[in-house]
Amino acid sequence: MARKRTIPKEPEGHKNYFVVDANVLVYAAIADRNKSGAISFLGDVKEEDRARRCIGWWKIIKQQIKHGEARVYVPDVCIAEAFK
Repeated sequence: MARKRTIPKEPEGHKNYFVVDANVLVYAAIADRNKSGAISFLGDVKEEDRARRCIGWWKIIKQQIKHGEARVYVPDVCIAEAFK
């Protein structure tokens, strides 16, 4: 049986390294700017679900960064996409 690989939410003795795509940054920015906490993509259920998952993961990643347990890399191409 194949081993299920997961990213530990609380790494012990090592760091997690993430390569973050622009869509994660965009969803994180939307959540930070939207004070009500509501996510609306005009009824697109799949997009709303994707946004909630990205925001959830970003919160976990930010906590790991705060505790020195993670490092995040954002490719230059993604930065250009995020700031359009």
